[in-house]
Parts: sequence; structure tokens; C-alpha cells
Amino acid sequence: MKIDGKFCEPEQILSTMHLDHNIVGVFDFGLGYGTFTIPASKVIKGKIYADDIEESIVNRVAQRAGEENLDNIETMAL
Repeated sequence: MKIDGKFCEPEQILSTMHLDHNIVGVFDFGLGYGTFTIPASKVIKGKIYADDIEESIVNRVAQRAGEENLDNIETMAL
């Protein structure tokens, strides 16, 4: 992913935010393509509640979570 012409890594950003196994719950407003939702679900011990207004994108992230056996992601279309 590029931001301002520079590459960024979601895992690095999540680490900078101190997301780790001590975190019990996260809410991801506007989950988009799951750029942060999927990696965050792999490092926290609780659930991620993720929403977006685009139902097809929410469904795609839910599908990706299932493919990766990530059972701590709850997706919602608004």
C-alpha cells in the first residue's frame, strides 16, 4: 500500500499503535478491503468488530477471514 508515494506496511502501523495480544477488542470503522482488519485480527486476543457502508466489501472481508480461519472478526454492513 502506498501513502503519499511511500510504501507502508499495515503490520508496522499496527505495531506502532501498540496493537498486540493484550488487546481484547477493536472496532474498525470503514474496514475497506480489510487492509488493517485482517492483520490486526492475527495479533489481538479478542474480537475485531468491523463495519463499512459497502456490503460487497464487507462480504469480501468476511470471506477472506473465513479462508484464513480467522474467527475473531465480526463484520457488519451499515
